[in-house]
Amino acid sequence: MIDHRSDVRQGRLTLWASAFVAVACLAMVALSGWREWSSRQTLLKGSETDMANLARSVTQHADDTFELADTVLNVLVGQLELEGTSPAAIAKIQTFLSRRKAANRIRAVFVYDETGRWLATSEPVDFASLNNSDREYFQHHRAMADRGTFIGPPVRSRSGGQWIITASRRFNHPDGSFAGVALTTIDVDYFLQF
Repeated sequence: MIDHRSDVRQGRLTLWASAFVAVACLAMVALSGWREWSSRQTLLKGSETDMANLARSVTQHADDTFELADTVLNVLVGQLELEGTSPAAIAKIQTFLSRRKAANRIRAVFVYDETGRWLATSEPVDFASLNNSDREYFQHHRAMADRGTFIGPPVRSRSGGQWIITASRRFNHPDGSFAGVALTTIDVDYFLQF
């Protein structure tokens, strides 16, 4: 005789064992998924913090660079307005700029008269026939009496051919009329390398 109770018990036991194994497997998968999710969240939070720190660092570095450019321009404009653009005054500025080595932050310094003609530069180029009256910064200063520093969009340098960002200031004749522009340039590559 076949004992149906034994078969039913064995069937239930197999069912319970299968259910236990399935629940155990499901619990392990859920635990593993929770660990992966938690690890991902931690990694994302760390990356977010790193990106925020990098953004603050780059912003501070850019601010410091343009503050340095502004300081150079203030000194140069003060000198130009004090001594004028006579040949002797420009020779003094050119001698100073020629000795100045290009720093990492400030690539070059330029002085233009009211027509855009180059008066002095820290670049080792023959600038006698060069004119920058077509540049946006020059036109801005000629048209506006604003004495603040003007940060221009990136342009190709006429003296070196590389992409630069310009920071410029207007300087005036003693009567307050437009006398020209003092300019500092910063290599775009400098910011890319940083």
